[in-house]
Amino acid sequence: MVKGASVWFWVSMLLTTGVACKRMEESGNSKEQNAVHQVSKSAALQKPLPVASQEPVAPGQVRAVLSVQKVFPELDTAGSGPCSQVPCRVEAQVGQVVGYGSGVNSPLPGGGRIFLYFPMTVRAGEGSSEVKAGTKLEADLQAPLSEGAPYTVRRYRILH
Repeated sequence: MVKGASVWFWVSMLLTTGVACKRMEESGNSKEQNAVHQVSKSAALQKPLPVASQEPVAPGQVRAVLSVQKVFPELDTAGSGPCSQVPCRVEAQVGQVVGYGSGVNSPLPGGGRIFLYFPMTVRAGEGSSEVKAGTKLEADLQAPLSEGAPYTVRRYRILH
């Protein structure tokens, strides 16, 4: 009789403990859910930050946020391409480096000034806005092969 009573005692203890633990887990989850709800509610009230391009950066290129400081008025004298009619060279300040593609050996100077070359000019064209002093843009830049040469702008978008 003592053996049966001790078995029943242990079985009832296990059942009671299991139910108590289950109730504690449930109450803990509701507190977590309330905290998550409060955080997401406050986050929804904040102004969203601008999102940088999520596409990978091509090999040999750098993606950066730039502020155009000066458009050089000089035209290319060699050939009859678009840069012989409209300026293609600018000076820009690096605001933020978004990413590097593989094979880029020299980092962009954060906050520094660099020279850029727009192969299709700084004039507004199909799908692109005009680039002028004060323009803020995100650009994919081809790293120059020699020191002192400008970065070639492969793609850009104007930031507002």
